[in-house]
Amino acid sequence: MSLTRKICAILLPVFVGVVSFYVFTKSSVAAYKEKNVIHTVEIDGVNYGAFSKIKGLDEALSAKDNSGFFKISLERNFVAEPSLYLWAKSREVEHNVLGDITIIAKDSSGEELHRYVLKRCQPLSWTVEKSSPAVGGFYEIVDIAIQKIQFD
Repeated sequence: MSLTRKICAILLPVFVGVVSFYVFTKSSVAAYKEKNVIHTVEIDGVNYGAFSKIKGLDEALSAKDNSGFFKISLERNFVAEPSLYLWAKSREVEHNVLGDITIIAKDSSGEELHRYVLKRCQPLSWTVEKSSPAVGGFYEIVDIAIQKIQFD
């Protein structure tokens, strides 16, 4: 067997294996790219719109000890969605009335991926400030104390 045939006999299966691996991994779960996830917030059946940042959710989900409370921060730029101000203010007036908040994760086409139900919530603070002139509208931040998370 000539040297060229030996090299081809070795390289051809390697080449086929590499190409097969590349094609397979492009369509496999391992090659899954995270979708652009949009988180919307519902409280007592009212949709408060999308929030761009939800801080503290991952830490609360990964906590092994469910005693005490966790702090979650909801942040967003908004123009027309209802503000969480009235909800936060009503909870401040109604002391000891804890409610549930549902965070719905959706992909960019609007398909629901999953839900988090934040149980026994109480607002800690609410702030709003004027957003940058390029964005317009307002920037809202709501800090919430929660006692438990239910993952649906």
